Amino acid sequence: MKQQMTGILLKLSVVMLGLILGSGCGSTRIKDIAQKDRNRSEAQIAAERLLKEGGVLFDKGELGRAQKKFLGALEAFPELAKTHLQLADVYLLEGDKIASLAENAAFTETGKTERLKIDRMADYLFGKFARNPAARSEVKPAVQALGMLAMSQAIDAHRRGDELQALKLLDKAQKGLPRAGLIDYVRGQWLLNAGQIEKAYVAFDTSVSHNGYFAKRLLGEGLEKKLPALRKRLTKVLAAELKAHPADQDSAVLLGALLLQKGDGEGAVKAVREAMAWAMPRWDLLLVKAAGYALQNKQIHMEQALADLKALDVDLSETFSLEWPSLFHGVLADSQTEFIEKYLFPQLEEPSRSYFNWRWLQERQDPKAPNARQAFLENVASYYPEGTFPDAPTAEPPVKAGSLSEYMGAIQNQIDDIMGSLWACDDGRRSKRALASGRVMLRVEANAEGMVAQISVIENTTKDSVLAYCAVRKLLDIRLPKALRKFESFKMPIVFGPETDGLRQADKQGAENKEPKAKEDIQDGR
Repeated sequence: MKQQMTGILLKLSVVMLGLILGSGCGSTRIKDIAQKDRNRSEAQIAAERLLKEGGVLFDKGELGRAQKKFLGALEAFPELAKTHLQLADVYLLEGDKIASLAENAAFTETGKTERLKIDRMADYLFGKFARNPAARSEVKPAVQALGMLAMSQAIDAHRRGDELQALKLLDKAQKGLPRAGLIDYVRGQWLLNAGQIEKAYVAFDTSVSHNGYFAKRLLGEGLEKKLPALRKRLTKVLAAELKAHPADQDSAVLLGALLLQKGDGEGAVKAVREAMAWAMPRWDLLLVKAAGYALQNKQIHMEQALADLKALDVDLSETFSLEWPSLFHGVLADSQTEFIEKYLFPQLEEPSRSYFNWRWLQERQDPKAPNARQAFLENVASYYPEGTFPDAPTAEPPVKAGSLSEYMGAIQNQIDDIMGSLWACDDGRRSKRALASGRVMLRVEANAEGMVAQISVIENTTKDSVLAYCAVRKLLDIRLPKALRKFESFKMPIVFGPETDGLRQADKQGAENKEPKAKEDIQDGR
């Protein structure tokens, strides 16, 4: 028996040796078999290879070739959701905002938990789920992925001039995303560009009936010349949807804003009051409510709405962005200038008031904007002893980055260099607030030339507005790398408090010891 077992083992050893040494089945083959991920199909592996190849081309600036690689990756494996983000970046660089929006939304829909990585589609998600909370579970993920692939193929066909094929593919895409409004919005834009006005109206009506987010986009796109009945039709659609879904606060704001433009203060108040009964009031709802009461000359009611707005402690800098018009310039279409100047400004505290005034005037391209900017700078400096407000050190910006990761790395290095200057904003401020320690989160947007064009205060746990706007003022003058796209956005957290004192001292001495708990990395704001 022992001899038999020895013989078997010897034969097995010979077989294994043959596998190792034999032609075509060498060690590389065994290694490949051992390392192959059983959870990844051949299609997924091929798609990931195409995605990687496309990324290399994208970084080289070969956008056309990169787009073909990315589309090929989706066709090989439609579930590879992050490919939609890559396509969105290609189209954004090429100036195709509609295609970029569609691909970002496709990632948001098919990326599962990954969709939370981007902020820009948050309004899209809120608008969609306000109407249909179960929308995501209506369609199987595989069907949804195929639908978004069809949409990507439709965009490609449209860009190649094959309109008939593009619209046919959109019909196929609709099966993967039946009630989100996205496909109808894209269809409407293409029909509008083709001069088919009435069909475009129908598509936009359908889009808005599914998702109020698209009404916000349409109102901010300045389409009144091409679509003179746009506001009237949107008012009708939003009123019907708000009646069916009274908790839809997005539609309530939009409808209220449209009614304010018509001078219907009573209708505007009614629209937002019903929505506010279902959840905590938002600042934009309260703003429309206050403006509606102002139109009716109901002073006490207006003052109460403004007091409620002030109690929310929302920094209105957040409404301004390079990407999209603010509520004031977009949806409200500058119809509430008198109300803002007479009633909203007094509710804001400095220095947020002077910053808001500057951004508001700048967005309207008002000639008084440069003076407003100077007033903001002087206002911030006035909170510090004369001669003690140092500006951030300036340096020659690095050359244009070759990729997004390289761009973010270059920015991180610049921020590291000026962090000591930002921490200096805390001098003399701690005794003026309840908590010595806290965090300020900024959203910084830079234009194509590397100039800081817009900063929003999106979080301030210190509750010290002067501290936050001191950091804003210093960042306004720094130079960043030239943006890869029309503009770049990133989030920048700054920790303030006693825990930074040692780091500040080390920074002054030229030391490089920087503890991670006191400085957090910037985040891509996409």
